[in-house]
Amino acid sequence: MYAVDPVAEARPRPQFRKAPLDRLATLEVTADYCPQTLMRVLDLFARHAHVPYNIVMHRRSRSLHLLIRFEDVADASAERMREAAAAFPMVWTAKLRRALAAGGADPGRADQPLFADTQDRDR
Repeated sequence: MYAVDPVAEARPRPQFRKAPLDRLATLEVTADYCPQTLMRVLDLFARHAHVPYNIVMHRRSRSLHLLIRFEDVADASAERMREAAAAFPMVWTAKLRRALAAGGADPGRADQPLFADTQDRDR
């Protein structure tokens, strides 16, 4: 039998906040097939204090396609992340789709696949 730690039981559990879909922005990155691509792009989110809601990676024979949804905020950190991702030597394109609440285009519904609007072309 295990003893129950009263201090651990008294600690509040983290409450996860859900963001409505109209507040989610999408960072779309196409890059060389490189093992460091995902790590470097996700590091940008940590540096700007964002936590992704969805991460989708699609492998092609010579490239990676990443779609990362995160809560869009009023500051310019999302655009700075896009510019930093585009500056990586392995990145071909980096696009930012702002949230509807921030005046952007529809990032897609949760019941639709994230790759519904992309062509599966091999680069």
